Amino acid sequence: MASPNTKPEPEASQEQEASNPRSSSEAGATPDAGGYYEGMKVTAPEKRDTFGKAFIHIFVAAAVFGGGLYLYWEKVERDKMVHDLAVDARAMYLRDNYRDLMEADRLLDEALDINGRHRYSLATKGLINAYLWHDHGMEDRRQVAEEFTRQAEERSVHLQERYGARGLLMVMAGEEVEAERLLVEDVINEGGTGPAIFGSLALSQRLQGKRADARGSLQRASEAERRTPRFNYWIAQTYFDGEEHRNTARFIEQALDVNPDHIPTLILRARNQIDVDDGDLEEASRALQEILERSNRELSPYNKALALVGMAELHNAERRFDEAVASAEEALSLASDLPDAHVVKGIAMLNSEQDGALASIRKGLDMFEHMPRGYHRAARALMHGERLEEARELMDLWGERVTRNAAYHIAFGNLLLGGEETDDAKTHFERAIELNPRAAEAHYRLGQLALENEELGDERVATAIEHFNEAVRVRERYPEVYEAMGWIYLQQRAYAEGLRQFVQALTLYRAQNVDREKLDTLREEVGELLTDQRQGQLARAWIQESQELVR
Repeated sequence: MASPNTKPEPEASQEQEASNPRSSSEAGATPDAGGYYEGMKVTAPEKRDTFGKAFIHIFVAAAVFGGGLYLYWEKVERDKMVHDLAVDARAMYLRDNYRDLMEADRLLDEALDINGRHRYSLATKGLINAYLWHDHGMEDRRQVAEEFTRQAEERSVHLQERYGARGLLMVMAGEEVEAERLLVEDVINEGGTGPAIFGSLALSQRLQGKRADARGSLQRASEAERRTPRFNYWIAQTYFDGEEHRNTARFIEQALDVNPDHIPTLILRARNQIDVDDGDLEEASRALQEILERSNRELSPYNKALALVGMAELHNAERRFDEAVASAEEALSLASDLPDAHVVKGIAMLNSEQDGALASIRKGLDMFEHMPRGYHRAARALMHGERLEEARELMDLWGERVTRNAAYHIAFGNLLLGGEETDDAKTHFERAIELNPRAAEAHYRLGQLALENEELGDERVATAIEHFNEAVRVRERYPEVYEAMGWIYLQQRAYAEGLRQFVQALTLYRAQNVDREKLDTLREEVGELLTDQRQGQLARAWIQESQELVR
């Protein structure tokens, strides 16, 4: 690594602009031969010069002239070497994997070994090391990033890499408000632009809970530099924070179109698949296993921790709670400041009724307050564990810290249902649909409430089926909805349609690795209802054939 204290050398004749290194003169003028001979006095020879004296003059002039050409040629070659190294470094860091950033940093070391004052290399080395700190948890890179960014500032290097690095260093130091002010008021409002600037601005906004503003900044960054997956990955992350899975998937694919092997995006894609009820858990598992098998050269400890968080979430979805806790603890051994690891560990502990679960969840949410996904999933786990008062307290905390969107109202409605406060729950579900007409769970809950509402009279079933149909139109793989409709059709003695709904429900429950006991209970209850309705032959056929669905 080039030392930040390398003795300054004369500036190379290449200054890179914000978007791409290119050759240009420091002062805007290309040095020519005359510049090297300033002060030399040339006089006319005396008339009586001998041949020997004339030869000496010619020899000296040739030596000086030749030396000047050599010095000029050497400088041009050094400048070209620095320029080529800077271009190669840029190509590497745009790929944006850990290995790529490390290689880009090495190439910039070589450039700075040749010319320790090279402006683009100074600014970009500061930015890359700030990325290594932020993206990969490499605390030792903080000092390197600070030193090279300081050198770029002292030399008044007006390149986007310098400002992006300074903004990111401020964000990492907990100064996100000040970082946003600096980047907006002192840089962007003064005409500064560039993807590194907008990217760091977005990170400062995300940490303040300004997810919409962060996405806008990241869109500008992505439009300014389309050769890196970084900014579309960050956009996807903001949607993942809010459980907006379709948009998460859309920007994940845009990131992978640029670099199909971008490891952070591959991890996020697997986690997004695990999050959705109809996600492909087997594909997610394969992807995470493949990433975890990579070498340390490819996989930073922080990336490995993220992949382990994904494995913990997968184990939770599969109801393998002890394994989920173990994966989360391994992630925390690599990155103790990873909020998602604390949250998923706490949820797994809740599901397995271990002490300290809520403390782990709160620790993660305190690290990053603006994570609706964390509050939502933790509140659901508390509700399922019949810890309703603690769930309400967590919901109140969510309401204080985060904008109240559809996910918030669904979660709160579910909480109120658990406490049998049905009228207030219904209000929350209706509010969720107002905010997001595609809120499938809100439709499902309203369908359930309609069935239980005696005041609706003959409209109960029609209203319920209307909500259920809307729920599965939005979320095709929704077993609870198919089960609910199965009961409706059996009560109406529409046996073919009712059993078709139950087959769909059992198939989806089985794909989600629901407990075998629950599946067998559902099969038996359907058989009992058929028997009560004097459909003994159909009941026996159902019990026998449905057994194949749950093996």
